[in-house]
Order: sequence, then C-alpha cells, then structure tokens
Amino acid sequence: MANHTTRETELQVVTLTNSDGKSMDFYVDPATGATVEPLRDDKFPQMRKKKCGNLRLADIYRAAGYAKYADRARSCATWLLYLGNAAMDKKQLHAMNACRLRLCPFCNTRKARIMGMRLSKIIQKVKTDHPGTQLVFLTLTVQNVAGDGLRDALTLLTGSWSKLTRRTPFVVAVKGFFRVLEITRNRVDDTYHPHIHAILVVEDGYFVRKNGLYITHDQWVGMWQQSLRVDYRPVVGIQSTYAKGGKGKPSKGAAAAAAAVAEAAKYATKDAEYIGRSVPDGEAVQVVRTYTEALRGKRMTALGGWMKDAAKQLDIDMEDAGDLVHEDGSGDLTEATAELLLTYGWHFGVADHILMDVRPNPDYQGGDADDVAGQG
Repeated sequence: MANHTTRETELQVVTLTNSDGKSMDFYVDPATGATVEPLRDDKFPQMRKKKCGNLRLADIYRAAGYAKYADRARSCATWLLYLGNAAMDKKQLHAMNACRLRLCPFCNTRKARIMGMRLSKIIQKVKTDHPGTQLVFLTLTVQNVAGDGLRDALTLLTGSWSKLTRRTPFVVAVKGFFRVLEITRNRVDDTYHPHIHAILVVEDGYFVRKNGLYITHDQWVGMWQQSLRVDYRPVVGIQSTYAKGGKGKPSKGAAAAAAAVAEAAKYATKDAEYIGRSVPDGEAVQVVRTYTEALRGKRMTALGGWMKDAAKQLDIDMEDAGDLVHEDGSGDLTEATAELLLTYGWHFGVADHILMDVRPNPDYQGGDADDVAGQG
C-alpha cells in the first residue's frame, strides 16, 4: 500500500504574523514560486491537529502488530472535498475518505458531533410527544480493572445495566433512556475505569416525593450494587436537569440538559491516553492493544422506552455514524448552490491539508440556498 493518497511536491513553510500577533503558515513551491493554500475550516479548526494524531495512531498500530489498521489510519482524511462559493470565502465539507476506526481521533471528533446532534433530536422528539418530561443524568461505575480484564468488565457493565432496567423502581419511574460506555485510564497504577453514562427520561411527577416515584441516591447505589452482584458499594453519580427558575429568571434545565447530552455523546476513550505527547511509545502500544481487543465487536450504546421509540420514528441508529459528513449541521451550501468544488489533500511533508484542485461544480443551479429551495 502506498504511504499516502496525494501526489506531493516539495514545499517550503512561510510563517506570516499579523498586527494582532497571530501567526499563520503558508506554503510556497520553490520550483515555481507559487503559493499553495492550506486548508482553513473555521467550523473544524482542529482538523490538522486531529490528522496529526491520526498519523501517530497509525505508527502505534503498526508497532502493536495491527498492520491493516495502521494502513487505514494513515490514509484516513487524506482527501477532502469541499463545496465552495465563487469568492472561495465560504466552504463546506462535502466528502472525505475516513478509516472509521474506533480509536481514530479524526473520525471520533466528527462522530461525537453527529452523535450529539442525533441524541438531541431524539430528546426533542420525546419532549414533543410526551410533554411534561425531564431528564436525569446517571453515572454508574465499577472498580478499576487491569487491561486484561477490561473486556470482561465491559460485559459485566452491560449485563448489569440490563438487570437494573428490569428492577421495579426503574421500570415504574423511568420512561426512556440512552446508555453509553466510557473508559478512562489511571496511568499511576495502569488500570482502567469503565463506567456508564445514562440519560433517563422521567415525568414531572417523579420529583414529587409523595408520588413514590423518586429514587434516592442511596437507592441507586443499592440497586446498582445488587445488579453488579459485588460486595462493595459502587460509586454512583446522579444529577437532575430539572431546575425551576425564580420569578423573572429562566430555568437552568436547558443548559444542564445540553451538558448531559455533550457528556453522553463523547466517544468511549480519550485519545490523549494513547497519542498524547507525554505517553511513551511502549506505553501507547500497550494501551492501544488493550482498547482494540476490549472494544472489538462491542456495542457501546443502548436506547430504551420512549427514547428507543423516538429513534425508530426518526430512523436514527446511534451506533452507525454514517458518512461522518452530512449530519453535522455545519453550513447551508448544497450541491445545487455551490459554485465550486475544492479538493484538499494531505501533504505529509508539511503535515497539513493543502488545496490541490479547484473546478466548477457541474451540479450548480445558480442562486443561493434559499433561491433553490424556493424553486421547489
């Protein structure tokens, strides 16, 4: 397999600093003196950083013995197709080559954004179909485990969650849920901390104690301990997004709900734990091996009750990230309203995406997005 998917020429880096003291790199072809434009996408300013992390992951995969994964990671996001206007001051990602590997920082950044938007749509659908509902954010943990016990710990978590959802207090009080697995690592003792984040849908009456629906923190801890079948009291976090605003003051519930969605939509692992600058190569290889084997074939999310019904009606699958491009809500350009097609390729020499080709969009219909929409 070739090392990269774009044809490279030698480029020299030129750094320009503006009056505000901010610097920006530009590239010059020394053979022709022509300036080569780097990609600048304000909607995704970390694109270059994530691609560099992706290349670091490719090296780790190769050292860990996953040659096919290494090739997929190295070639990921080396080709980006943007829709653009004639002035080239507005552009929108339209297509890309993606590796879709579970540890890829580039793919996971986009996936988290899409998952957050999907989850928000599901929650909004639930609130529309079932007025008078609130959200509860639940975190369920288990004791840390060594790397070779991580996969079994994940199995224990999902199995125990299923038991928890069948317990009478849960069945009576919780009308719907979204559950996701997350893993963090303790570098000090080289152990892993798998845990569950869940968003629960409850009715307003849940918070009225006399109704007998409310589940206290101690009850959650007890039910989770019984579901895990362990002899210790597991750590459980519970936070309500329900908050009444005082007279003339808005409720903080919306902000709390948004924070809960953002937390739940994060990917299962933190890429800094294996591609961070402070992580030595040998340690990174060990962590990548552990995560790769532990996550292989695992379904990381689950929906139930009203949230599952809403997802089905909206035709949303939280495990399928699609093409990682067209659900992110990042702009209003379409194939019909974009005048240009801009192709960017990854240049391994300068470690940046550079403009490779500009051509007229054959599908351009003239006018802006609103004009084209009105023609329908």
